[in-house]
Amino acid sequence: MDALDIGRATVMACSFSTGSALQLAIENPDRVSRLVLVSPGVPGYELTNPARETALLEEADQAFSQDNIPRALELMERIWLIGPNRTAQDVNPEYLERARTLLKAADRPDNGAQYSDGGWSAQGRLKEIGVPALIITGDQDLPEVLEACDILTNEIPLASQAMIENAAHLPNMEKPRAFDAVLSDWLGETAPAAAGDV
Repeated sequence: MDALDIGRATVMACSFSTGSALQLAIENPDRVSRLVLVSPGVPGYELTNPARETALLEEADQAFSQDNIPRALELMERIWLIGPNRTAQDVNPEYLERARTLLKAADRPDNGAQYSDGGWSAQGRLKEIGVPALIITGDQDLPEVLEACDILTNEIPLASQAMIENAAHLPNMEKPRAFDAVLSDWLGETAPAAAGDV
């Protein structure tokens, strides 16, 4: 933001990057006018998945560690792009092909990517966020992501939640019209709070 000479802005983040957005909103509240968190996590909170989903995530990690990249990507597709309660046949094939391309090109453990929040925690601090926040997720996402959405909605004072039907971890890609409609309506409703901001 400093490099772009942006003093204050509406900040939008998806998946792992939502931790950085939360940290910015809490540690630098003067820089954030609104917050949009898509398929979020919550640093510092213990989120849980049922045994089936946990096993899939562990198998994907193991496949990456063994350099079995085709199997790892197959599992990542199953977990994140399709969702635990659907099959590939339930998903729009055009979306799935675009998402597969993104997944193959993304930073992943097999090409050196590592996720770290530096030990920062939002535990007990979400109530410090004093700006409007929109929490968006797909109803076919992992249980831990749905749990994170509930935590954020309940603990951020000005938060509202939107669920995109029949979408997994990338609702903005899978259901773009529904996603854009939700986001556009919310931006319009909260515009006075962000007057003059980017």
